[in-house]
Amino acid sequence: MGSSKVNIRALSGISTDAIELGGFELMEEEACRFHSGAELSAGDVVLIKASFKNPCENEPEADDDARVLFRRRVIPFITRVQRVSRPRKSGDRKVTAVIENITPDDRAFFYEKFFSSDPEERANLEVEGRRIDYLS
Repeated sequence: MGSSKVNIRALSGISTDAIELGGFELMEEEACRFHSGAELSAGDVVLIKASFKNPCENEPEADDDARVLFRRRVIPFITRVQRVSRPRKSGDRKVTAVIENITPDDRAFFYEKFFSSDPEERANLEVEGRRIDYLS
């Protein structure tokens, strides 16, 4: 897994734009696919923040409903767009991106949750995206 190298001396700033992501799919070979209505092209950098609802125990003596609380664990990772298909009837484009930067701990947790056999686990996934533009 590589990472983007940026000469920060040549930058005057970094701009980010929120983009809507739908139909997120994770592939085992460090790649992902998603649908987006944003104008993306090959080479664009997209920050994806994925989160799963995680149960955590409160008090062992309480009944089941009061004992389980939920929190979200956010897993941020940087992707680089590889391919963008033409707009579909809905106006969304199918985007294929390579994951360039994710911590090993986050990667292990995210892949375990995403590929778990429990379909309810995957239903708890929320995904946000931001396109990153480097200003020179």
